[in-house]
Amino acid sequence: MQTLGIILSLILLASCASRFHDPESISSKMARYQSKNLNENLVPRIYVKQTEISKYSTTTRTPASTEESKLPQSNKKFYFLALLGQYYEMASYLPKNIKKQEINFCPHFHSLLVDYEKSPTNNNKTTRLLSLNVSFENIKDLDTFKYPELNLPISETELTPTIVDVLKNNEEYKKYKSAKELITHAMRIHTNKTFKELKTLCEYGNSPNYYHYENLLGHIQRKGESFNAHSDSIQILLKSTLFSNLTLINSFESSGETTSGRVPASASNTVHQNQYSLELLQRFNAPWAVNYLKETK
Repeated sequence: MQTLGIILSLILLASCASRFHDPESISSKMARYQSKNLNENLVPRIYVKQTEISKYSTTTRTPASTEESKLPQSNKKFYFLALLGQYYEMASYLPKNIKKQEINFCPHFHSLLVDYEKSPTNNNKTTRLLSLNVSFENIKDLDTFKYPELNLPISETELTPTIVDVLKNNEEYKKYKSAKELITHAMRIHTNKTFKELKTLCEYGNSPNYYHYENLLGHIQRKGESFNAHSDSIQILLKSTLFSNLTLINSFESSGETTSGRVPASASNTVHQNQYSLELLQRFNAPWAVNYLKETK
């Protein structure tokens, strides 16, 4: 009887210990999700010119989009919606013969997905064409700062080789009929990886890249005013999926046209702006980053 009492006491102690534990840190969450589900959407390493602080320090105001729209305050919901919109924008530049994957089932963000699909302002599924007048000869001379898409990897699981790496290898780029075919191949891989992350978010409610985003917001908050207009700050922002994609879309729009042959209105000399990109810059406390985006067009 005494032995049974001791066993019951040990079970009770073990149960209490499992209930009361320290909150899980963001880094622990990231490690747990990365071990369960390897990050299928590695953020490309986009090249940034080292420059003086004054380069991007011109004050640029962006509208207070949170007050003017119904974007969610929740970081997780905003991240999902912003990434969803970016996926459809990037997929719109793929050729018609490449089937676009659709998010049709999303348990963790079901109502957000339904509202997004119903909203004509968010539903960006127009087919566009890349009208880059490039060849293997002249693309080698293009500035990867001005054309960030050249930093896209052509691997599903690694950050290298990139488009630029292939261009430096005569044998590698001979596998492609044209420079546009190579760029389209890399874009297809990138949009597929973005789609996989969206599926992970729908299934688990989180993704490794989301935790990087959450971590970055905390880093910027701690840095305060010292997180200012400089190429080093831009490099930090580019480690996040949302800002990296914004840079790519911004570049695509400057060289894109619709299937009717018309350049879309958003591809003017002004930087790509919608309610999500404006809100993203506000949350990063970096409205000055618009000046960087203007230089990559």
